[in-house]
This record gives sequence, structure tokens and C-alpha cells, in this order.
Amino acid sequence: MSASLNCPSNYRGISLIPVIAKVFENAILSLCDDALVTSELQFGFKKNAGCSDAIFALRCTVEHFVTNGSSVFAASLDISKAFDCLNHFKLFSVLCTADIPIHVINLLCNWYSKLFAMVRWNGAYSNAFAIRSGVRQGSTLSPALFNIFINVFITNLKEAGLGCWVRQMFIRCLLYADDIILLSPSISGLQKMLDICYKTSCSVSLQFNVAKCHLMVLGPWQVSLVHPCP
Repeated sequence: MSASLNCPSNYRGISLIPVIAKVFENAILSLCDDALVTSELQFGFKKNAGCSDAIFALRCTVEHFVTNGSSVFAASLDISKAFDCLNHFKLFSVLCTADIPIHVINLLCNWYSKLFAMVRWNGAYSNAFAIRSGVRQGSTLSPALFNIFINVFITNLKEAGLGCWVRQMFIRCLLYADDIILLSPSISGLQKMLDICYKTSCSVSLQFNVAKCHLMVLGPWQVSLVHPCP
């Protein structure tokens, strides 16, 4: 069934960016390349990484535990309209802690404070209105800014020491842009990870889309849940 044309939530704005602005954004990316590094558990918007790499890491983790007779408890989380709801003040605060040069942060603050948009419908334009949240769709710089912002979920989970150990690798979660998969060898551990993600989302003013979030178990427990003992 096609989406309703009358529902505003079915539309997403895009930024019409001149070529000179894209060149300037690439210059910022080059200047701040070392400071914009995020966890290896984030696979979205990165060179030499993608969805297939995230799937491979997930499969290897599950196979490692199942082969050794254990189960993996997982939760797939989807952040609702993360790109559009990203808080500008919190973004700039994160950039300050990421050692981004202060003159670059000041430039971005000035740039984002002057973002305006309008709606075009059947050739007619609305009045211009200010944009106070979100990163610009279509911007060269936006994916890097989003990754550094969303990395706080990985950081908080790492500090808790929860997740799955695979040999010498600690795989607590896998991220692809704003999609998160939590992995735990126990139900109680997964619950604690969910609590951490909830608190983190509140601290950065983001919300999870409950309709797109799921819980699952992979391994021996899966059989016992499907065929319970009498």
C-alpha cells in the first residue's frame, strides 16, 4: 500500500547545496579527518565498510556462540528520524569533546544557525522557516557529523562492559547509521544494555521507533522457546 500524500511524516526535506559549499565541506573533512574517527562497530557512512561487513560480523559472532553450545540474545533498535531530530546544541557539544578545532566548531555553529527551508507544493512556496535540529540531507559533511554524534551509544555500552566476547574481540553492538543491534550472552545482560541505550537516547534527545524494534534469541534457547518442555 502506497504512503499517504497528505501525511507530513511521509516527506523528508533535502538541502540544495552549491558546488562551492560541497568543496568547502570536503576541506573540513580533510582537516578534521583524525578527529572524526568512530568505533569499528559503526559500519555506516565509512570507507571500506558497509552492510555486508556488519552482517559478516553478526554471523561470525552468532556462529561462535552457537558452535560452543551457547545462545546469543539480540535486540534490533531503530532510532526514529535520527537524521532529522539530531539536536544541534548536543552535536556541537560532542564535537568539542572529539577534539575538533574550535574555529571549525564555531564555523559550523554559525552555518547551522542560518539554516532555513520552505515547502514547495504544486509550484507554490510556503514562507521560509528556521531549521533547529537535524543534519542536512545531501550534505557531504553530514554523515561524518552524524557518526561522531551517534557514537555515544557505543561508548556508553563499552564502559558498562556488557556484550559478547569473540576470541579477543568485544562485540557489544553493531551500528549501521542509526540502526543498532545489541548482542549479549545472557537475558539479564541484554536488559542492562537496553536500559543503557534508553538512558543514552534520552540524554541526546532521540527516540526509538518501537514498531521497528525487535527482540530475538539465536541458539539452543531458540529451540526450547519454540518447543517448550511439558
